[in-house]
Amino acid sequence: MKNTKHFVANFIRVTLAGLLLTCPVMPHAHAAGPKAVTPVLPKGDAPQNPLPSVAVLDPTEKVWSLQVTEGSRLLVRNGDVVVNSTHNNAIWNAKSSIQVQNGKLLEIGGYYRQGNAVANPAPQPLDQPATDPIPAFQLPRLPVVSNKKLFIQDNQEITLQPGVYNEGIFATGKNLHIILAPGVYEMNNGDFFMSGCRVDGQGVTIALVGNTPGAFWGAMEAQVNLSAPTEGDLKGLVIVSAAKGWNKVQLGTTRAKLVGTIYVPAGGVDVLQNSLVSATRIICLNLGVNISSFLEVTGDVKADTAADQTPADQASATPDPNAPADK
Repeated sequence: MKNTKHFVANFIRVTLAGLLLTCPVMPHAHAAGPKAVTPVLPKGDAPQNPLPSVAVLDPTEKVWSLQVTEGSRLLVRNGDVVVNSTHNNAIWNAKSSIQVQNGKLLEIGGYYRQGNAVANPAPQPLDQPATDPIPAFQLPRLPVVSNKKLFIQDNQEITLQPGVYNEGIFATGKNLHIILAPGVYEMNNGDFFMSGCRVDGQGVTIALVGNTPGAFWGAMEAQVNLSAPTEGDLKGLVIVSAAKGWNKVQLGTTRAKLVGTIYVPAGGVDVLQNSLVSATRIICLNLGVNISSFLEVTGDVKADTAADQTPADQASATPDPNAPADK
């Protein structure tokens, strides 16, 4: 499919019917002071057992709700892929590959195949829309680290501390290395933007909240290695977002290992422009893998309960686009 990048950039913004996000604006406070408001992210419906590894929640007649195009590959190691859209072309596979190991590819609407596209196994009908599988949770009260957008420049190694970053973080530079200490990093009304730099963090959750939540962006060969907390209310959640619309997690020309769930129930996730990305689970409104990119979703080795949704040892060390489809 040609001109995908242009189309995605102008994709119609959508909202998930019936999903209410209650994330009020945090007041500006002194750097050492606590927030006055603790935002609440959306409540999921009853946990599903086992949880799907990829859930594309948009229930509308949305063409290309799941799109894999232009020589890209979506590989799901364990667990099901479920697509709620009722459109005849809800799953759009153009000259690409969708492979689901140890699971099923389930859809309500339909499947469109273009060129030499491959889907293995073949899509099967989903009897009823999947519900949001993540139980309700609340972000902790956090100190304000930055009262305005934090700009981080090239040629340094810097360790950031968890807390509230009003207007987000903008980091750029090939020789910039950011280390995130364990904890929750709350982008209040702003993006977490990474261009060309390296970002590492263990036991972290990136939360995008506020009246106008921003996006999690990787660009210009950024390298991102993050793992979610292994205990507490945010166990297994590496990125959570209250944002609505397309491109709320966008990884372009990026190499990323995200050990944990990417949870964007009212927003889109897009992997594009020769990116190599691995995650444990993706729960989102719409999902795109475009322009010669590779997305590996490892899923759970065991998914006995919702509490065991994303153990930190389940993601592969490095996304490998040449990995065999069946092992």
